[in-house]
Amino acid sequence: MTAERFFGGRHIDISAVFEAYQDLPAVVRPGERPLVYTFGEVACRLAAMRRVFKELGVSPGDRVALYMENDPLHFLIFFLSWVDGFWFLPLDPRKPFEEAAADASPDVVIGPLSLSGKRKPVVIPPEALAIDEALPGEGIPQFPPVNLSQPCSLVFTSGSTGRPRGVVHTTGNHVYSAAGVISFFRLGHEDRWLVSLPLNHVGGLSIFTRTFLSGSVSVFPASRHAVDKAVLGGHANFISMVPTQLIRFMSSDALTAALARMRAILLGGSSVPGWVIERALDLSLPIVPSYGLTESCSLVTAVPLGSKAHDYKTAGKMLPYRKLALDGKGRVLLGGKTRFAFCLEEGETVFPPADDLFVTSDLGHVDERGNWVISGRADEVFISGGENINPFEIETHLTAIDGIDAAVVVPVPDQEFGHVPWAFIFSSSEKVPEDIAGYLKRSLPSFKVPKKMIFMASGRVGTGLKADRAALKRKAAEMAGKST
Repeated sequence: MTAERFFGGRHIDISAVFEAYQDLPAVVRPGERPLVYTFGEVACRLAAMRRVFKELGVSPGDRVALYMENDPLHFLIFFLSWVDGFWFLPLDPRKPFEEAAADASPDVVIGPLSLSGKRKPVVIPPEALAIDEALPGEGIPQFPPVNLSQPCSLVFTSGSTGRPRGVVHTTGNHVYSAAGVISFFRLGHEDRWLVSLPLNHVGGLSIFTRTFLSGSVSVFPASRHAVDKAVLGGHANFISMVPTQLIRFMSSDALTAALARMRAILLGGSSVPGWVIERALDLSLPIVPSYGLTESCSLVTAVPLGSKAHDYKTAGKMLPYRKLALDGKGRVLLGGKTRFAFCLEEGETVFPPADDLFVTSDLGHVDERGNWVISGRADEVFISGGENINPFEIETHLTAIDGIDAAVVVPVPDQEFGHVPWAFIFSSSEKVPEDIAGYLKRSLPSFKVPKKMIFMASGRVGTGLKADRAALKRKAAEMAGKST
C-alpha cells in the first residue's frame, strides 16, 4: 500500500490514516520515562488538545510556537496544526527565547517560560497539554478533511550565510515530501525513524509526516544527549544524520556496529567529506547521501542503497514530486509539489515566481550517470586578484584529507588581492598532516590555497546543522584586522 491512498485532489483524509493504523505505535520514547502512543491514542489527544486551544482562542492563521527540546509534544502540535489551521512554529530551544522568536512574532508560545514586555503572546505551559485520555470504546475521533494548500508550518532557514528567513510550508508540501521519501525507502509498519535532528529544522520535522503516512514509528530519544543510547538500544532502523554526527559515531566500534544493523542512514545538512563516504562504505554502513533544503520541505535527491561507489559522492537522483533544473549560470532551480508556499523576509511576504521555479543559491550540475552534484553556493563565490574562488571547491579538497571532519573557507579583505581565502578546519583526529598547504598545492592553483589555516575545537561547527559561515567570516575579519 502507498501513502497516496490517503490523499488526492485538494485534501488529505487524516481520519482514514488514524483508522488504518489505529492499533499501531505512532510515537515511542524509550528510557527511564518510556512512552508509547498508538495512532488511535494520538487521535484522541489531538481531539482533547483541540478543546484546550479553542478555549484559549487559538484561531486559523495564528502562529503557535513550541519552545522546548525535542519532545513528543512536537508531533502532536504539528498534526494539530493540520486540523485547526494554525501555523506551527518550532523554535530553537538552544537560543534565548527573545533571539529564537525575534523574527517569528508568535501569537501563542508553548514552553516553560514567563514573558514580559508590551506585546506578549499567550503562553501555555507544556503540562497544560499533558492529556492522558484513553481510546474511547466507540472508536477514534473524526476530523474533517485537511486542505493540502493550507499553510501549516513556519520554519526558519539555518542562516549559515546571513539572517535566517521564515519559510512557510503547506500541508501539501509536507504530504508530497513524505510520499516521495516513503516510496524511495519503501517505508512500512515495521520501520522506526529516530528523531535525531533538531525539530526547528525541516529535516527533523519532516520525519513526522513520513512515519504518519506510512504507519511507521517516530522514535524520540530520552533526551537530545541520548541519541547514541537509542542507536545502541536498537530502537530505530532509520536515522537522519549530518556528517559530523556520523564521524563521531564511527569512532565507536559499538555505535558503528549498531548503525550497520539499520536499514538506512540518511545523510544531509552539508556536503559529506569523501573520506567519510569511503570509510562508511568500508564499514558496510547503509548510508544514503542526499540533497535538500528548507525551501523544498527537506529532501530533494538521494542516492539509493546499493549504488555504484561513484554515485555515493554525489547527491543522487531526484525523488518523486520534486522538480529540479539549472539556469544558464549553473544555479539550481527548484519546483514541484514540495516547493514552499511563501517566505517571510524582514516582515514582508515574498512569493516564489509564477512559473513555479524558485532560484536557489546553490550551484550544481548533473553528471553522466544522471546524478545531481552540488558544487557550492553562488552567493559565496568571491574574487581574489581577478580570479573567481568558490569556497566549496577548496573545502572539498580539505575534507578529502583523512581526519578533517569539516572545513569552512571564507574571504578576508586584503590590500593587494582584494580578498584572500582563509580556512577554518574542524578535526577530532591527531592524524591530520602538518603541511596542509603543500597537500592542497598538488591539486589546486596557489591562489586557491588558503593563506591562513585556523584549527577549531572538534564538535559542533555551528549552532545548527550547518556551519555558521557568517560568524566565521566576521571572526576572520577581526583576526585579520588585529594582525595589520
